[in-house]
Amino acid sequence: MSRIRPAKIKTAASVAVKTLGAFDFVCLLNDQAELIRFRDSLQLAVLDLHKPKKPTLNVMNTLNRPGPTESLGETGFLVINGPHKYVSAMAHDYQVVDISNPVGPALLTTIKQVKHMVVNEETGTTYLLGTDGLTVVRRPRVEDDYKTRQIQMNMN
Repeated sequence: MSRIRPAKIKTAASVAVKTLGAFDFVCLLNDQAELIRFRDSLQLAVLDLHKPKKPTLNVMNTLNRPGPTESLGETGFLVINGPHKYVSAMAHDYQVVDISNPVGPALLTTIKQVKHMVVNEETGTTYLLGTDGLTVVRRPRVEDDYKTRQIQMNMN
Protein backbone atom coordinates (compact mmCIF):
# COMPACT_ATOMS: atom_id res chain seq x y z
CA MET A 1 0.00 0.00 0.00
CA SER A 2 1.48 3.33 -1.02
CA ARG A 3 1.07 6.43 1.06
CA ILE A 4 -0.08 9.66 -0.51
CA ARG A 5 2.06 12.53 0.60
CA PRO A 6 0.62 16.02 0.86
CA ALA A 7 3.30 17.25 -1.54
CA LYS A 8 1.74 15.12 -4.28
CA ILE A 9 -1.79 16.55 -3.84
CA LYS A 10 -2.70 19.21 -6.38
CA THR A 11 -5.75 21.41 -6.80
CA ALA A 12 -7.94 20.12 -9.62
CA ALA A 13 -10.30 23.09 -9.70
CA SER A 14 -11.50 26.01 -7.64
CA VAL A 15 -14.98 27.48 -7.92
CA ALA A 16 -16.19 30.70 -6.34
CA VAL A 17 -19.66 30.60 -4.76
CA LYS A 18 -21.48 33.85 -4.05
CA THR A 19 -22.50 33.70 -0.37
CA LEU A 20 -23.90 35.89 2.38
CA GLY A 21 -20.66 35.62 4.35
CA ALA A 22 -18.74 32.99 6.26
CA PHE A 23 -20.54 29.70 6.80
CA ASP A 24 -20.13 26.33 8.45
CA PHE A 25 -21.07 22.91 7.10
CA VAL A 26 -23.95 21.54 9.21
CA CYS A 27 -24.48 18.14 7.65
CA LEU A 28 -24.37 16.15 4.45
CA LEU A 29 -27.89 16.04 2.99
CA ASN A 30 -27.19 13.53 0.25
CA ASP A 31 -24.28 12.70 -2.03
CA GLN A 32 -24.77 15.98 -3.94
CA ALA A 33 -25.87 18.51 -1.32
CA GLU A 34 -24.65 19.99 1.96
CA LEU A 35 -26.61 21.94 4.55
CA ILE A 36 -24.73 25.06 5.63
CA ARG A 37 -25.35 27.77 8.26
CA PHE A 38 -24.14 31.36 7.87
CA ARG A 39 -22.21 32.49 10.93
CA ASP A 40 -23.57 36.03 11.16
CA SER A 41 -27.24 35.60 10.29
CA LEU A 42 -27.57 31.92 11.36
CA GLN A 43 -29.62 31.38 8.18
CA LEU A 44 -29.58 27.92 6.64
CA ALA A 45 -28.89 27.16 2.99
CA VAL A 46 -28.36 24.17 0.74
CA LEU A 47 -25.10 24.01 -1.17
CA ASP A 48 -26.08 22.03 -4.28
CA LEU A 49 -23.10 20.16 -5.72
CA HIS A 50 -25.04 18.37 -8.47
CA LYS A 51 -22.84 20.19 -10.99
CA PRO A 52 -19.43 20.24 -9.26
CA LYS A 53 -18.00 22.87 -11.59
CA LYS A 54 -21.00 25.13 -11.06
CA PRO A 55 -22.31 24.70 -7.48
CA THR A 56 -25.35 26.69 -6.43
CA LEU A 57 -26.39 28.07 -3.07
CA ASN A 58 -30.07 28.10 -2.09
CA VAL A 59 -30.86 30.13 1.04
CA MET A 60 -33.92 28.99 2.99
CA ASN A 61 -35.66 32.22 3.96
CA THR A 62 -38.85 30.45 5.11
CA LEU A 63 -37.37 29.06 8.32
CA ASN A 64 -38.07 30.83 11.61
CA ARG A 65 -35.00 31.35 13.80
CA PRO A 66 -33.25 28.14 12.65
CA GLY A 67 -31.38 26.38 15.42
CA PRO A 68 -29.95 22.88 15.62
CA THR A 69 -30.90 20.44 12.88
CA GLU A 70 -31.67 16.73 12.92
CA SER A 71 -31.58 14.54 9.83
CA LEU A 72 -34.67 12.84 8.41
CA GLY A 73 -32.72 10.65 6.01
CA GLU A 74 -31.57 11.77 2.57
CA THR A 75 -34.55 13.94 1.72
CA GLY A 76 -35.38 15.95 4.80
CA PHE A 77 -34.43 17.34 8.16
CA LEU A 78 -35.95 18.90 11.27
CA VAL A 79 -35.01 22.38 12.44
CA ILE A 80 -35.44 23.47 16.05
CA ASN A 81 -36.37 27.14 16.48
CA GLY A 82 -33.50 28.71 18.36
CA PRO A 83 -30.85 27.37 20.70
CA HIS A 84 -31.75 23.96 22.03
CA LYS A 85 -30.66 21.98 25.03
CA TYR A 86 -32.76 19.02 25.99
CA VAL A 87 -34.82 19.95 29.02
CA SER A 88 -38.04 17.98 29.31
CA ALA A 89 -40.10 20.99 30.42
CA MET A 90 -38.89 23.29 27.63
CA ALA A 91 -40.78 23.07 24.34
CA HIS A 92 -39.60 24.20 20.90
CA ASP A 93 -41.20 24.54 17.49
CA TYR A 94 -39.84 22.06 14.95
CA GLN A 95 -39.88 22.71 11.22
CA VAL A 96 -39.94 19.80 8.75
CA VAL A 97 -37.97 20.59 5.60
CA ASP A 98 -37.98 18.58 2.35
CA ILE A 99 -34.69 18.70 0.47
CA SER A 100 -35.43 16.05 -2.15
CA ASN A 101 -34.88 18.89 -4.64
CA PRO A 102 -31.73 20.73 -3.42
CA VAL A 103 -32.45 23.62 -5.80
CA GLY A 104 -35.73 24.32 -4.04
CA PRO A 105 -35.78 23.13 -0.40
CA ALA A 106 -39.34 23.32 0.93
CA LEU A 107 -40.71 23.92 4.40
CA LEU A 108 -43.40 21.23 4.77
CA THR A 109 -44.80 22.12 8.17
CA THR A 110 -44.10 23.59 11.58
CA ILE A 111 -44.92 21.48 14.62
CA LYS A 112 -45.67 23.77 17.56
CA GLN A 113 -44.14 23.44 21.00
CA VAL A 114 -42.64 19.95 20.80
CA LYS A 115 -41.84 18.61 24.24
CA HIS A 116 -40.75 15.12 23.29
CA MET A 117 -39.40 13.33 20.22
CA VAL A 118 -38.86 9.62 19.57
CA VAL A 119 -37.27 8.13 16.44
CA ASN A 120 -37.73 4.52 15.37
CA GLU A 121 -34.38 3.95 13.64
CA GLU A 122 -35.53 0.71 11.98
CA THR A 123 -38.48 2.25 10.16
CA GLY A 124 -37.20 5.83 10.04
CA THR A 125 -40.42 7.10 11.61
CA THR A 126 -40.20 10.17 13.86
CA TYR A 127 -42.83 10.91 16.53
CA LEU A 128 -43.14 14.47 17.83
CA LEU A 129 -45.38 15.32 20.79
CA GLY A 130 -46.41 18.98 20.68
CA THR A 131 -49.25 21.26 21.71
CA ASP A 132 -51.35 20.10 18.73
CA GLY A 133 -50.92 16.44 19.70
CA LEU A 134 -48.77 13.71 18.18
CA THR A 135 -47.23 14.32 14.75
CA VAL A 136 -45.80 11.35 12.87
CA VAL A 137 -43.17 11.97 10.18
CA ARG A 138 -42.87 8.93 7.95
CA ARG A 139 -40.12 8.07 5.49
CA PRO A 140 -41.73 5.56 3.11
CA ARG A 141 -38.45 4.52 1.48
CA VAL A 142 -36.94 3.56 4.84
CA GLU A 143 -40.19 1.80 5.81
CA ASP A 144 -40.14 -0.18 2.55
CA ASP A 145 -36.51 -1.19 3.11
CA TYR A 146 -37.39 -2.31 6.64
CA LYS A 147 -40.34 -4.40 5.37
CA THR A 148 -38.11 -5.99 2.71
CA ARG A 149 -35.49 -6.92 5.35
CA GLN A 150 -38.21 -8.42 7.56
CA ILE A 151 -39.53 -10.56 4.66
CA GLN A 152 -35.99 -11.69 3.79
CA MET A 153 -35.30 -12.65 7.42
CA ASN A 154 -38.55 -14.63 7.64
CA MET A 155 -37.69 -16.54 4.45
CA ASN A 156 -34.35 -17.72 5.92
